[in-house]
Amino acid sequence: MKERSEKLKSTPHPGPLPDRGGEGGRKVLALIPLNLDGFLFSADYQSGKKAEITSRVAANFVGSEHDVELFEQELEKVLRALRSDKGGRETPPMARL
Repeated sequence: MKERSEKLKSTPHPGPLPDRGGEGGRKVLALIPLNLDGFLFSADYQSGKKAEITSRVAANFVGSEHDVELFEQELEKVLRALRSDKGGRETPPMARL
């Protein structure tokens, strides 16, 4: 854990959340959670938004340091989540009304 906190201190702040083109040309903030080390799903991670964040995890990279196929599969999910065109989103369900 100490190595992780030291690394976080030495990493420059990435700035604000990325803007994604939204419907009608509006800009929207995007949060794309990635499970890099299992921390998001651990008891150590405490947040009022934990359920919402973990339900939106775009990719699970745990174990990918030893599995190139897993890494490439999960990277594709991240790239899909970053797309602002229709290819980056699931098709919404048909209206039943």
